[in-house]
Amino acid sequence: LLALVRSGDAELLDFLKEQGRFQDSIIIITGDHGEQFYEHGHTSHHGLFDELIHVPLAISVPDFNEPNTINSSVSGVDIMPTILDYLTIPALQQSKGHSLKPLIQGISVSLKDFVLAEYTGGAIPDCFAARFEKYKFILEDGTLFAYDLKSDPTEQKKIYKNDFTPEMNGMFEKVK
Repeated sequence: LLALVRSGDAELLDFLKEQGRFQDSIIIITGDHGEQFYEHGHTSHHGLFDELIHVPLAISVPDFNEPNTINSSVSGVDIMPTILDYLTIPALQQSKGHSLKPLIQGISVSLKDFVLAEYTGGAIPDCFAARFEKYKFILEDGTLFAYDLKSDPTEQKKIYKNDFTPEMNGMFEKVK
């Protein structure tokens, strides 16, 4: 966990340790977006390519010291339900997220088939994505397309709606 923090974050962790509160604290480190460095012809953090939406998420919780890597797709909306679960406070009914507590504890559970992402920053048209393990569907400026992440992991070849396979159409129906 400490390898992921910046110097300012390290000061907070040091303070928690000095106060004897570190072991009782839920500590979450994440990012709001990634960066692209010419993978798609330019540098920026505008859009929904994997290098932009795949951000670090490190969680340290009391009484659990075993490092664990979660390979399931999770989302920022899962953070609040996770915190509430550890505090034994019921999640809000309208919450779109799921507690990551079982995954953190090494319990294999399936939370969701896909995660949603959106970009509404103004540098490019608003766009929305549903990322499955195999495909990513994107609606951008009224146009629906997808990437086959298994055969095209760097998201270079758009597959437009009229070229979707029956499998892709079935997966996209789950998003609606």
